[in-house]
Amino acid sequence: MYLIVTNNPMAAKEFAGQGEVRLYPEDTYREILVRARDLVYIGHRLRNHPLYGSLRPHETPYRTVVLSDRPQTPDGEECLIMSEAITRIDTFTPPDRAKMPQRILEDYQMIDCSLVRNTFALSGAYEKRRTAPDTYVSEAVYFCRGWHPGICRRNRKR
Repeated sequence: MYLIVTNNPMAAKEFAGQGEVRLYPEDTYREILVRARDLVYIGHRLRNHPLYGSLRPHETPYRTVVLSDRPQTPDGEECLIMSEAITRIDTFTPPDRAKMPQRILEDYQMIDCSLVRNTFALSGAYEKRRTAPDTYVSEAVYFCRGWHPGICRRNRKR
């Protein structure tokens, strides 16, 4: 089981069966990383990198961090990874969710979910599957319902 910290409502719903989900829908990308950092400092282990994926922090408002559900002795390397991730995102201007169309926000939510889904798939804890009749998520390519240059491709079936 896992501890999942997210600001993505789609991820909270989809991964509810994977362990404890802590949803903070009003938090920014940075605030999610700070919450995850605090958990790593008390001994939870990272199960995905805090800056996973090819989207930069100024491009997406959503982040999901997967941690071990039980704290152990804090790991200095993982504490450093979290601190460096927060330092890195402080160099970017965060996106304003209020100015984004709903369909774009949903695309970003789906991308975040697909990245987390791959974390679980690699650990053997989650089966890759169709997420909707017109959408398939694979390890390398993310297809979404809408179009956003540089992020999504129009509805394609595999």
